[in-house]
Amino acid sequence: MAAREQIIVAGGGIVGSLTALLLAQRGIPVTLIDAAIDPSADERGAVFHPATLDQVEECGFTAFLLEHGTPCRSVQYRAHAKGGIVEFDLAGFGCDVRHPYRLSSKRSVLLRFLHDALRASPGARILFSCCPVRLRQSEYHVELVVQRPKGVATLLG
Repeated sequence: MAAREQIIVAGGGIVGSLTALLLAQRGIPVTLIDAAIDPSADERGAVFHPATLDQVEECGFTAFLLEHGTPCRSVQYRAHAKGGIVEFDLAGFGCDVRHPYRLSSKRSVLLRFLHDALRASPGARILFSCCPVRLRQSEYHVELVVQRPKGVATLLG
């Protein structure tokens, strides 16, 4: 049995989750799939750069990052062989971006925010523990067969 037509985003990490949320906020039906049981269990860090912060501001992600992240107003490049350090002050980009700094945070915190926002969006759904098995493309749609814990399902996109 095939599900409704929608955009299918494979990968529940930050980029996939943010893409799905932006689509859902524009009223586009979207399903986010990921093979992991809970991608937000990842405790690594994530850094967002000034232009990215500007781009994701409309969905509330930048405000969340400002509240839960750590700002860094400079970037350092090190030449280990010679020991030299070059430091760039991101405030120099102030006329080109609204957020002249980088923000770092735990991926787990960011993913929980994105997944909660996506779950609250009409026309959006999340399928974790969902592994792609087969993909077929026709002139009009894509058919993705996925393995779920309770069996096989078909998604149309």
